[in-house]
Amino acid sequence: MGITDAEYTVRYINTRMKERFGPVEGRKCHRALAGRENPCPVCPVRSILHDGEGSFRYVARDLRGRIYDSSATPILLADGGKAVIQILNDITDRSRAQEVIREQTEGLKSLVTEKTAEIGQSELLRRLLLDRANDAILIADPAKDRILSANRMAEAMTGYTAAELLAMKHRDLYAAGGFERLVAPLYGDGGDGVQSARVEIIAKGGRRVLADASASAAVFRGKKVVSVICRDISQYLIIDKNMRQLAGVIENMSSSVIIMDLNRRIVYVNPATQRMLGYRAEEMLGRRTAEIFDGVPGNQPDLSGLIMREARNGMWEGEFFGRRKSGEIFPVLLRMCAIRDERGVVSGYAGIAEDISGRKQLEEALIQKEKLSALGELISGIAHELNNPLTGVLGYIEIIRQYDCPAEMREDVQRLYKEAIRCQHLVKNLLTFSRRPAIHKAPEKINSVVMLSIELRAHHLRQEGIAVRTALDDSIPATMLDSAQMQQVFVNILNNAQHALALRSGGRAITVSSSMRGGSIAVSIANNGEHIPPDRLEKIFTPFFSTKAFGQGTGLGMCIAQRIVKEHGGEIRVQSMEGSETVFTVEIPFVRPPSARAFTRTS
Repeated sequence: MGITDAEYTVRYINTRMKERFGPVEGRKCHRALAGRENPCPVCPVRSILHDGEGSFRYVARDLRGRIYDSSATPILLADGGKAVIQILNDITDRSRAQEVIREQTEGLKSLVTEKTAEIGQSELLRRLLLDRANDAILIADPAKDRILSANRMAEAMTGYTAAELLAMKHRDLYAAGGFERLVAPLYGDGGDGVQSARVEIIAKGGRRVLADASASAAVFRGKKVVSVICRDISQYLIIDKNMRQLAGVIENMSSSVIIMDLNRRIVYVNPATQRMLGYRAEEMLGRRTAEIFDGVPGNQPDLSGLIMREARNGMWEGEFFGRRKSGEIFPVLLRMCAIRDERGVVSGYAGIAEDISGRKQLEEALIQKEKLSALGELISGIAHELNNPLTGVLGYIEIIRQYDCPAEMREDVQRLYKEAIRCQHLVKNLLTFSRRPAIHKAPEKINSVVMLSIELRAHHLRQEGIAVRTALDDSIPATMLDSAQMQQVFVNILNNAQHALALRSGGRAITVSSSMRGGSIAVSIANNGEHIPPDRLEKIFTPFFSTKAFGQGTGLGMCIAQRIVKEHGGEIRVQSMEGSETVFTVEIPFVRPPSARAFTRTS
């Protein structure tokens, strides 16, 4: 194997080639290998790198006359230049064996008249040559379809002894179709020349051997014979198949695969890498990994260099931040290892990377859940401790309110009473958040729950000049729900709407509507007050987050509402844009009550 650059200079040869041609690295390939002053007429370097052809296959001959089956493909060098990698397969012995057969065939014509001793010597020489051949060689008699001679390689390939082969019919040695393609055309009276085909040899025990074979016909002692030369290619095809399967697996992996050379330049990326980073393959090939991963906020300096140094002695595994073509930063889990050649020398690096954004979000959600669980337990204890003295305060206020007090004192007592009631509501919300009361569903019409919620807030809404309009679908049937908890959901949304309308001067309105949407029931509550900014909109269901001023809310109302709706199997959504109404939509699945009779609520 050798590598030649676009200037026809040999850049690298492996040990086998060095033994055959000597240390020719740095020399022009046409001088070192073919003894020519100018490039060869058939030259893979010119055809691939200068004429733009793809892979190239040809037969070449060296200075000593040896014949090679050569294949060439383009590669990218470590310095970014282009080159051609050539794989030379010495087929001299096979060609010579064919020549020997032809020579022997011609020689047999003249040996017919020679003495018996001379014929015996020729036969001995022929047997010596055949047994030293690297390919299986068979000589057959077309008239009797019998094998006349088989060399040692034929015995090794088929598993039969020479005696067993000579006792067989020639055609029985091939799988279906093989004999007809390769040998049969030469068996007829007009058969001549050379036939080539890829055939399956049926070895002893039924084992099948795939071989590249060539057959030729000749006349020996006035009788036609056919010689067949076979080369076992089973192992080559298995290796090729395994390589193709491996390439297919890598191409279809969901994880990113990147291969780099010793200079940290990217030489291969699979489609998953392209999807993860947003680059096309051609945009990454030849680039240094530092251009993509180094300098990203959160990564240490010379990250790629550190990974390469540690991977050189084994495997590096860790997390860091990657950057997509769009500029988006995301967390990555990488496993990097060194690639070594047949001598154990590091020739590059391979890495498998995975975008772990989803996993990180899940971890954060679990941490937040644990925090909320601990916080709920703390809140429950504090709320119970506050509830007892608060009950006492309210009791004494009630006693004071029974006395005939001066007007100023009555106002103070009334203010104290309102603040104590507000504290009691806060404690109730805290207990509701921490306890997660069980859902008790019963047949109920959603419109009845909505109207009861509106009635509970009607007095406060009228006081602030807020008009409530309803557009409820009377045809919505009863469904299974917890009316008390769903009422809490709607009351919380109405409270939020009232707060949003507080800063609006005139024309304050809340519109409540209901409808059936497929197998779900939807209730929408819209208000024309202040819109919710985008940065707050995404946090509106977060516990203890509130758009109200400090002291005016706990930030638990919408969190509790969302939990209740989810426990009913539904969802709650909010839309709010500047210049448009803010709309909260509660959607729950319709569940038919178990009773066959229609259920009607009277209120």
